Amino acid sequence: MLTLVRNSMRMKKLPARYAAIITPLILSVFMSGIVSSVSTLMNAG
Repeated sequence: MLTLVRNSMRMKKLPARYAAIITPLILSVFMSGIVSSVSTLMNAG
């Protein structure tokens, strides 16, 4: 039973051809969120 739960929760790996597109996109969104958060906190506080 535990094996079934583990296998169903396992995420598939990203194909290498998509990694070159998806990784910078995720990092860009993450960094934009950090910059926006810092800007909001500086102006609000």
